[in-house]
Amino acid sequence: MTELELADLLQVSRTPVRVMLGLLRELGIVTALPNRGQVLAKSSDALRAFVLPEAHDSDATLHATIIRDRLAGRLEEEPSQADLARRYDVSPATVQRLFQRLEQEGLVQRTGWRWSFLPSLGTVASQRASYQIRQILEPASLLLPEFMSDVAVLDQLQEEHQHLLDTLLEKVEVPIWIFNLDARFHETIAGFGQNSFILNVIRQQNALRRLLEIRSYSDQTRVQAWAKEHTGIIAAVRLGELEKASHLLSAHLGKADRFLGGLAVHERQGNGN
Repeated sequence: MTELELADLLQVSRTPVRVMLGLLRELGIVTALPNRGQVLAKSSDALRAFVLPEAHDSDATLHATIIRDRLAGRLEEEPSQADLARRYDVSPATVQRLFQRLEQEGLVQRTGWRWSFLPSLGTVASQRASYQIRQILEPASLLLPEFMSDVAVLDQLQEEHQHLLDTLLEKVEVPIWIFNLDARFHETIAGFGQNSFILNVIRQQNALRRLLEIRSYSDQTRVQAWAKEHTGIIAAVRLGELEKASHLLSAHLGKADRFLGGLAVHERQGNGN
């Protein structure tokens, strides 16, 4: 396996592939050979029985703290590894591991000896503006004359959403997995419209909202609500009821916008305005 081949196959950049191959080497699953790339070091039977080690609780706590500090403006856009180690009283190796995870999640990128946070929606007002432009474009994509769905893709989305609903109250799903499912749903529906301009806007908005959305997934009631709304839209698209699907999608995005509007009022009241 090579980085380029895997990136093409998975339709991602080479950066997350490089990070994950490094993890697989640490776990002894693959080995790097000169001029050959990465080769499997375990048999298929061994891989089926392999269990990934759980993340350290301290890592999860620090991960949440870094996201919270960045959103609150307490972390600059390009913090140095040494500054971060001193700030959080951890080893440079811990900082390296956490920021490799943030890089894998699409929240940061490496710039020389520093990590650079990628642009994100940082205020309730910017979040509302994002939902408003999506509410204009996404429901309209369902009504385009070129709209063409893929039943196999819809079935896969339905299965993944049902898995989320079935396990949400039993265990804590990895936040990045929840975000990717949410983003993939919206990008899939927009992609069915066959309009690359609309799809590019939705992808851009998903990238911008990643940091805030990952933090919000501790609210299981909210996650459960939007997952159910997604399944209703998927069912309508599968039946070819596109006007109904468009209406449901508009209502889904409008509900999120109104929720943020309530937060904005609460913040103003809290500030005495």
